[in-house]
Amino acid sequence: MKKYILILLTILSLSVIFYFPVSADTYEELTYIKSWDGITITGCSENSTNIIIPSMIDGLPVTTVGTRAFANTRKLNSVIISDGVIKLDYQSFENSSVKSVSLPDTIQTIGGYVFNNCNYLSEINLPSELQNIGYSAFSNCSRLTSINIPNGITEIRDNCFSGCSSLSNIDIPLSVTSIGISAFSDCAGLTSVTVPDTVTFLGDFTFSGCTGLISASLPEGITEINGTFSGCTSLTDFIIPKTVTSISEAFEGCAFKNIEIPNAITKIGKNSFKNCTALENIKIPDSVTEINVYAFSNCVSLKHIDMPKYLPKIDYYVFLSCRSLKDIVIPDGVTEVGGAAFKNCSALESVLLPDSVISIKDSAFESCTSLKYIELPNNVNEICKETFTGCTALENVKMFNSINTIGESAFQGCRSLKSIQLPNSLTEITNDVFNECYSLKKVSIPNSIKNIGQSAFKNCVSLESIILPDTIEYIYGKTFQNCCSITEITIPENVKSIYNEAFKDCTYLKKINFNKALETIGYSAFQNCYSLTEVTIPENVTSIGSEIFKNCTSLKKVNLNNALKEIGSAAFINCYYLTEITIPKGVESIKTKTLKNCTYLKNVNLSEGLKYIGNEAFTKCASLSDIELPESIESVSSTIFLNCDRIGNMYDHFAALKNIERKMILTIDNDTAKVGNIDVYLGAAPQIVNNRTMLPARPVADFIGAKTDWSELDETVTIHSNNNNIKLKLGSNIAYVNNKAQTLDSPPYLYKDRTFVPLRFLVENLDAKITWDEESQTVTIE
Repeated sequence: MKKYILILLTILSLSVIFYFPVSADTYEELTYIKSWDGITITGCSENSTNIIIPSMIDGLPVTTVGTRAFANTRKLNSVIISDGVIKLDYQSFENSSVKSVSLPDTIQTIGGYVFNNCNYLSEINLPSELQNIGYSAFSNCSRLTSINIPNGITEIRDNCFSGCSSLSNIDIPLSVTSIGISAFSDCAGLTSVTVPDTVTFLGDFTFSGCTGLISASLPEGITEINGTFSGCTSLTDFIIPKTVTSISEAFEGCAFKNIEIPNAITKIGKNSFKNCTALENIKIPDSVTEINVYAFSNCVSLKHIDMPKYLPKIDYYVFLSCRSLKDIVIPDGVTEVGGAAFKNCSALESVLLPDSVISIKDSAFESCTSLKYIELPNNVNEICKETFTGCTALENVKMFNSINTIGESAFQGCRSLKSIQLPNSLTEITNDVFNECYSLKKVSIPNSIKNIGQSAFKNCVSLESIILPDTIEYIYGKTFQNCCSITEITIPENVKSIYNEAFKDCTYLKKINFNKALETIGYSAFQNCYSLTEVTIPENVTSIGSEIFKNCTSLKKVNLNNALKEIGSAAFINCYYLTEITIPKGVESIKTKTLKNCTYLKNVNLSEGLKYIGNEAFTKCASLSDIELPESIESVSSTIFLNCDRIGNMYDHFAALKNIERKMILTIDNDTAKVGNIDVYLGAAPQIVNNRTMLPARPVADFIGAKTDWSELDETVTIHSNNNNIKLKLGSNIAYVNNKAQTLDSPPYLYKDRTFVPLRFLVENLDAKITWDEESQTVTIE
């Protein structure tokens, strides 16, 4: 036990001697600590401006400026360091306001981040005995105009001078063998740089962002250039060393017009020449077997490129937005053209694809607006989505029976495409595939097609006829929308559903040949088919969607089948020339605006079983003179015959029904009135205001047999019957009955687009009877 304690005490005593400072003190404005081997400066007073660090303190040599000793000092102006100091430790001046620092010849090491973000540092002289400069030692010293790198330095580490934007020149000594990542990046003031032959390693992005750099030279022996001159937007003078085998992100945004790629290069990596907007010509040697994404993207002046012989594929976005490129020959052996590889190459007129190509990816030639002809190789089995989207000059496409898939929007916006022969191997026409092909007149659809997707032929305004194969079962939404030259369409025998807007805006469509298998027709399926004159709904259709024949202004005859159970709202709105229609027995409701504005509609046959007639169902059917409500009717809107001048009062038609008493019951806060056993929708519920029942004027006036007129100009409503004339104005408590003024307890107001008036005042001045029941909160009008 005693032996163990003795060993422990020995270890502790050695720790005190060799590792822990023996004192802490101040010297003038400085703080410091003592160690067995000398003094380390640890800081200064908050208001220090000009500091001299002495050689000796208390008889001990000052050897080190310690970690973060002067970091973040905001008043520090100058520092003179005396002989004997050998090291500036990590971050010792980081973020300080120091403008000048005088270093002694004894300094051997400048640690990492020592002068990082010293934005005011404009001059410093590095001593000749300096052996080591740490990472980011001078990064972001934006006012530093020059720097001398001593001969003893062998390595310039990562980010060492990054962001020294005022640095105008740099002399790299022959002792240097390695330059780290981003060592001189964003040195915008540099105009030229020569890397000596002794350098064998060059880190990524060494000079990236040096926007003022015009000329540069790298030594033979360098094998990789990765991001080295990326963002050097003024660089025009540079020769790639012959020893380089790989480049990546190397010259993004550079300004040269031409550059020679040496024969040793096997790889042109991503972004290598991206945004080289002045580059006009480039020859890629046969040694290159790999060109990566965005390699030449946005080289807007690139007119010609010689491709290597042994390239296996053209990667994604390689020539994206090369707007001056007119032609390109894809070498034999290329099996894949990557996504958006030639997208936005607006001057590209011809592309020669070899037989080795088996895959052309998404958007490969999108918006190549000068491309007129393309022949797809025998081995290509898929045209991916948006491959030729926006190729507005494309007139002809040759494809072989190897094609089994054409992706969505593959030819969308090909406005010059006049005809296309789809191969027999194709099983599906996908969404938007020929959308906006304005010149397309003829399409041959093979019997192998089982599905035609949404908007597949939308806006094909020149398409005059199309024969659909019997193999398809559905016509999806907007498939033929705005195919305004089609005059006749035959629905294939196996089609069960026509989806929403399928033939909307087919303005010249005169005839629809429906099949027997059809079961449903979606909303707006034939909306705006102005030339359609007659329609017979097939026997198995049970539902037709809202606005299905809206604005079919030439439609004169509609035959609805007996199996029909649902007619969507506004189904026949604005079918001006429709004269007669029979609603089948299975239909229980006529929905909102179903036959609104059918100006020449004279006869409507309503079948027993109808329970509901919706808002404005027959509004503005000016020729409608007679209609018989079935006994099954349960609910109607008060506006079903609005502006139907020949039809008379809706409630007169109620009288023909059994057990209908001419009595209206209204309930406060309930928007449905009761007339006999029929619910009448009022549009807005009665309310109590200033102890007066207020409700919409028109439904009550109609029930009593009066007419209602609204004037938008002066915001007045006039209600007149055979004996009385009532005039009210919004917001005014003065009303006129037969031109005599009367005072209202509650003035009229507008609510939910309805004019609310005092109920008792209205009813009594129309010579009708009104009764109020406090308990049930109901009003009865007789």
